[in-house]
Amino acid sequence: MNNKLNNRRGGEERSLKAVPRVQAQVLGAEAHPMLLPEGAKRREGAEKQGWKLFSEDVRRGRFFALVGLVFLMAAGVSFATSPEYVVQSVTVEGSKVLSLDQANAIAGVQGANIFTVDASAVQARLAEKAALLKGVKVETRLPNNVIIHVQERKPATVWVIGDGTPLLASDDHVVVGYATTLQGFVTIFDRGPMTDTLEIGKPLPVHKADAADTAQQIYLTLPEASGLQLRQMEWSPDDGVTAITASGQRIEFGTGDQLDQKIKIVQAVVEQSEKSGQAWTALDVRSVDRPTIQH
Repeated sequence: MNNKLNNRRGGEERSLKAVPRVQAQVLGAEAHPMLLPEGAKRREGAEKQGWKLFSEDVRRGRFFALVGLVFLMAAGVSFATSPEYVVQSVTVEGSKVLSLDQANAIAGVQGANIFTVDASAVQARLAEKAALLKGVKVETRLPNNVIIHVQERKPATVWVIGDGTPLLASDDHVVVGYATTLQGFVTIFDRGPMTDTLEIGKPLPVHKADAADTAQQIYLTLPEASGLQLRQMEWSPDDGVTAITASGQRIEFGTGDQLDQKIKIVQAVVEQSEKSGQAWTALDVRSVDRPTIQH
């Protein structure tokens, strides 16, 4: 009998010891994480680590910065490829001599994306190739406008060099191009060496710039003061500026020094000639102290 009791107790103990193992097998991973396979553990760790990093990026703003960068890149691609931002033509403001065709040819921006237009480079090309432009400012406006603001030089004199080429010079003494007419300009015939040349886009030499100023002053004041009508002006290195009247009389002024006194001498000679009836052919007033006259 005792043996039967002992056997029964032993069976109960064995049954009780087996229960946890069965429960563990049934509950599986949820009951005890240590029992997870290695691959599952790594996946779970990666998921937790990835979410943690994403949450950290959101908290510190890195995620939104990345999204913003993507939008900026997309906008940049759109700006660079959209035909809306392609320059079709330039606009010229403040110029009577620079045509749209000339401006487009010099600027060289037709067909370019507005964001690639270098305004300073366009301005430099215009200043170099368009001598009549005294001041140039280039402006770009979205979506595709290039505007050229111009301050022009004013043509003032025609300088006819030794080989007969008429060159137009501005009021600030820059050679701006070839003259197509002599009408309306103070014209100076250069009687200096044939080797003397002038370059378009470059300033007149100082002595010729001074001569141009003197010639202009003579044109403005001499006819009114003396009644003489002028036909042309000449310049030479030795004699300076010479005015030639409509009747062929020559008046040598030299430089612009004491020009008011020189004109008064011419006025006096003209009045004396009218009174005496004695004509004269040439008058040299280069020296106001010793003027000479030829009859």
